[in-house]
Amino acid sequence: MNQFKIEYLLNNKKSEDIIDASSLNDAYNIAKKRNLLVLDIESINKNNIINNSLNLHYQNRKISIDDQIQFFEQLTLLLTTGISLFEALHYAKESTTNKHLKTILDSINLSLNKGKSLFEAIYPYKEAFGNLTISMIQLAQQSGNLTQTLKDLTQILKETQIMKNNFKKATTYPRNLMITMVVAFVVLINMVIPKFNNIFNQYQQELPIPTKILISIESFISSMISFEFLLYTFLSYSIYWYLKHTTNVYQSIKYFLTKNFLRHTFLHNYYISHISYTLQALIKAGIPLNEALILVGNSSNNLYYKKQLKKVANYIHQGQNITKSFEKSELFNKIGIKIILTGEKTGALDTMMEHLHHYYKEQYQKTLDKFLNSLEPLLLLIVALFVLLLSLGIFMPIWDIQKTINLS
Repeated sequence: MNQFKIEYLLNNKKSEDIIDASSLNDAYNIAKKRNLLVLDIESINKNNIINNSLNLHYQNRKISIDDQIQFFEQLTLLLTTGISLFEALHYAKESTTNKHLKTILDSINLSLNKGKSLFEAIYPYKEAFGNLTISMIQLAQQSGNLTQTLKDLTQILKETQIMKNNFKKATTYPRNLMITMVVAFVVLINMVIPKFNNIFNQYQQELPIPTKILISIESFISSMISFEFLLYTFLSYSIYWYLKHTTNVYQSIKYFLTKNFLRHTFLHNYYISHISYTLQALIKAGIPLNEALILVGNSSNNLYYKKQLKKVANYIHQGQNITKSFEKSELFNKIGIKIILTGEKTGALDTMMEHLHHYYKEQYQKTLDKFLNSLEPLLLLIVALFVLLLSLGIFMPIWDIQKTINLS
């Protein structure tokens, strides 16, 4: 008998318990029988830790969504032809170029040969694949329909990647324009201003304000390009990386910004569209709503939405109706709540979630387009102001000197 640590949600707070079970899947089933809303399960027996050459950091390294999509598409296709899971994993491993994924698949095949289920074999790599993928594999094991579940999983991953790519494409132009503008301005300042320093030094009167601004900017940039500045930049980035990867500070800042600012922007529609799509796919796959909410929350990289979804799951687990639970979270607007109410009354919540996905996706695209349309003239105005500042800063003293020469 082995021991497993269970993390579960109780009264909207994370709690822990130890369960004796023969396997990971049995531990999960015992927790479900106790009516626990499970967040995570892990073995606490040293002899249950997977025996392979991967260290913990390498084992937990993320596998990109693109690589996961390619892998699961190939695995689904191979299983559809009727070959065994072991062979399908072997062929899928041979076709991937991701060395990390190859190593993991070797370990999974080794575990399958030892008699473990696919869920137990892949579970140690939940950080690499993500909670959503692991839970879908568990669902496939329980339902006995691995091929269909993998198809559903692939569609969820594809939709996630499509929305991310659309956002990147939409923001590429203004981002590149801003970077080009700043680089061009810095280069011009460094190349032009030093050549006019002699003229400015001979200027007998007080320099015009635009010229003073240019000289201050040039002095600041010159002082930055030094060993101390490079060291400061390196240390700042190191601290940022450390906070992002090893502490909760980064997530806390992100939570604060989302709660107070970002949830009122187009980014909120992006997150809700993704949440709605994933929920409808999980509900269609047969996962209970409160468990689906936990899965979507765990797969989110935003602490605010993670907490809100877990709150909704906890309310439903306590027996409150679905609509009231979502209403308390303030995730959906009035239209969204009305659609959820319709889904609850008709028993077609998955269909209503799909409608919500399309609704919020359209709202996201509209608000993003509106934001970019208003941003473009603003960027052009900034470019014009930079050019004006550069022109006035250089030529105003020259005009004044020319006037003085003419008068004399």
